[in-house]
Amino acid sequence: MGIKRTLMLAMLLATGAVLATGTASAVDSQNPNGHFLGALEPGAAGGAVDAAGSPNLSWHGGPVMHSTSVYSVYWAPPGYGYQAGYSATIDKYFQDVATDSGKTSNVYAIDKQYTDGSGPALYASTFTGSLTDTDPYPASGCSDAPFTPVCLTDSQLQSELKSFVAAKGLPRGMSTIYFVFFPIGVGSCFDSTSTSCTYSQYCAYHGWIGSGDASTIIYANMPYADQPSAGSNCDIESSPNGNDADATINVTSHEHNEAITDPLGNAWYDSGGYEIGDKCAWTFGQQLGSTQYGSYNQAISSGKYELQQEWSNLLSSCALTAVILAPQITSFSPGHGRAGTLITLTGKNLLGATQAQLRGVSTSFTVVSTTRVQARVPAGVAGLAKWTVTTPGGTATSAYFCAC
Repeated sequence: MGIKRTLMLAMLLATGAVLATGTASAVDSQNPNGHFLGALEPGAAGGAVDAAGSPNLSWHGGPVMHSTSVYSVYWAPPGYGYQAGYSATIDKYFQDVATDSGKTSNVYAIDKQYTDGSGPALYASTFTGSLTDTDPYPASGCSDAPFTPVCLTDSQLQSELKSFVAAKGLPRGMSTIYFVFFPIGVGSCFDSTSTSCTYSQYCAYHGWIGSGDASTIIYANMPYADQPSAGSNCDIESSPNGNDADATINVTSHEHNEAITDPLGNAWYDSGGYEIGDKCAWTFGQQLGSTQYGSYNQAISSGKYELQQEWSNLLSSCALTAVILAPQITSFSPGHGRAGTLITLTGKNLLGATQAQLRGVSTSFTVVSTTRVQARVPAGVAGLAKWTVTTPGGTATSAYFCAC
């Protein structure tokens, strides 16, 4: 996503979007028309160069998604359409991602490094349904000229999505996300000022409606990435499935991973405002092979895809798969304490911790960073005992601590 947090705040008072010009954005603030997260420069312009040079992501106290139930929504009234096979290719992608849930062999596995204190952002995806919305578009509320004749603002998208979800009796909440895919000839802008629009400023964005409670709708605005009038602005060089959907799938992966790790704009981003996908935008890494149509770097279930890399705090670099490093506990402070005392455990590779124990007794804990976990001395433990912290990379054990 490509506009820096400070720039987006000044321009839009917004968060997120796959932006076509600028650097990443994920400000925790509210735009009058909604919340926007992420931003991605268009094409292979190298939008992650500055982002990759900035520090690791840090947690800002907000929630992550511990599982994702995915809906694809194709909003195309009569007279509008997609290339043949477009929706089927995207739906297969979502199904492949769901089938491989929990594996470490693709970009979604990187998300598990990021936690909100109650648990990691698990790679636990379900493709719940593919839906078609044939409601007519409202009168254009913006202009993304010269790219498309129809332009919708985020408020218009939100209004339609809220009505659609209500009419269909669809679920809401922090474990469901709606990807709204637009057909050829339909664009959007953040608002009616038409200062930040598809193909010139962004390729997609993710956001939310609500306050983060059970009534919240998490969504992504997914324009037609291979828009004929936009050239290569949001396209990718390789199309392993031989369909326009390949370009949109790459951007979809960007938004999906960012929604998982920063759904409300107050979870994981770095000091420059870059989210997990921003820092690696348009960088694809090593290829795995080629189909008859083009090369691919991800083999997910039975599908072959070309997806951008995602940021790994463990490696401080972009990656295509999970790299799991063994955790270590090197010290703790204070050196003693009775039940309820807050202890800071310091070490390495502690992100994604799933359990903290003292002499085998589990206790509440918070992952502060890759080097720090805070845990409370559990009741029922007295005398000398060792702390253990369990992560996807194994279990780390401390020196003796005095529960006294």
